[in-house]
Amino acid sequence: MQRLKTLYIEGKPTTMQAPVVGFNPETGEAKWTELALKCAQIQNVYQNNLNQNPEGTPIKWKIESLITNDNFVFEALENGIKVHQKGLYKIEINLYQESQSVRTNVGIEFTKNGISQGIRGASALIQTGDGHNESSVSISQLMNVEAGEIIGGMGMHLANAGIVETPEGKSNLIITKIS
Repeated sequence: MQRLKTLYIEGKPTTMQAPVVGFNPETGEAKWTELALKCAQIQNVYQNNLNQNPEGTPIKWKIESLITNDNFVFEALENGIKVHQKGLYKIEINLYQESQSVRTNVGIEFTKNGISQGIRGASALIQTGDGHNESSVSISQLMNVEAGEIIGGMGMHLANAGIVETPEGKSNLIITKIS
């Protein structure tokens, strides 16, 4: 049975905790074990349609780009990563984009089974002046995920119309199982 013990850095308790696999109450010495986080990452495929719908267009992912340390927990799909273990996950999306259209801004949101989860990033305004033809937007969130749910993202038209491209392999979706 593992017990959790607060870590002390320079004599002050921190919010970080690690499992204790052995503890000597007489000396106060603990034997620590490393936390092994389970994680996965996939990269995007080329798209040029994320700036068409203010309600959102699914971001598509390259299945063969999956990098993971646990193939039993994560499965890559075109619309995201399917999670096979219930738990608390940290989810991140980084979306790089390019455009020749003036003042475009593709925002992004997380999806769970294709349904928006509300957190929105909207920092990707592209001016297209003086060589400023690219931008990026990133979001992260903790999310409770049930086994079998698919985590992905969508892009939505937030500013001027125009073609916004997401070159293949320049964006990613990262999922880390916290507990």
